[in-house]
Amino acid sequence: MTGYGVTAGLLLSGLLLSGGSWELLTSASESVPFDFPGVKVISNIGVMGLLTGGFLLVLTLTGALAAGAAERRLADRLLGPSGQERMRRRIAVLTATRSDIVRAVDDERRRIERDLHDGVQQRGIALAMLLGRAQHAADPAKARRVRALDGAFTVDSPPGGPTRIAATLPKEVPCA
Repeated sequence: MTGYGVTAGLLLSGLLLSGGSWELLTSASESVPFDFPGVKVISNIGVMGLLTGGFLLVLTLTGALAAGAAERRLADRLLGPSGQERMRRRIAVLTATRSDIVRAVDDERRRIERDLHDGVQQRGIALAMLLGRAQHAADPAKARRVRALDGAFTVDSPPGGPTRIAATLPKEVPCA
């Protein structure tokens, strides 16, 4: 039904626009008087055809867009999912994305824990082995210095503590 109205409107506005243009181009147009209450307008028939055709074209296109929007809303309402179904789908999507986020955060936490645990544990074991070898050194003075450093490594050490302590260990202590 809407298609017929749009087609008729486009055809009529096309005829009015082309006829008005033809009248203006051939210069054979007549003057047309319009008597309104208190106002007398004298216009050209070509200009009136162009104005009427333009107005009808705008009116037809506006009506077509409005009818299309109304049909789209009607189709969504009648053929689309109900409000409860849309809500159920949205909850399912939110649940899935939430579980993905929780899983990603959990994986990242485990990776950080593993990196921290493995890195600190390996450094601590290496430092303990180095201190143990240095304590059993042949030179008693060097062994006393290493025992003094052994107490410097505590849980309350500042950041970079084991690295700083390892850098201060005597280089000449035999580790064999």
